[in-house]
Amino acid sequence: MYASPIASLSSFKFDQSVVNVFTDLRFEDTLQQALQTDINHTFKKAQGYSDLEITQKPSALENVLLTETFSTHQQRLNNAGFSSAEVWFQYFNFASMIALK
Repeated sequence: MYASPIASLSSFKFDQSVVNVFTDLRFEDTLQQALQTDINHTFKKAQGYSDLEITQKPSALENVLLTETFSTHQQRLNNAGFSSAEVWFQYFNFASMIALK
């Protein structure tokens, strides 16, 4: 990104040009999360939930149901004495890990 001269540098912005530098596709993960959220809200509406019910639930869960990375879970398992911990199955936002002592 910064290997060539830039005539006018602006403030850093996390956009597609930054994503192109990284191979782990964090930006794409964010887009996938937004798509899954939209699909989930559409499903809830089809089940008869109101917009108010749909929008209030995430607010109620904020700071209670925290999203954590696999590496955080792996570190906890390692700290608890497991020699390895890996994801062995994942489907959408749900995953199972296997840990060996």
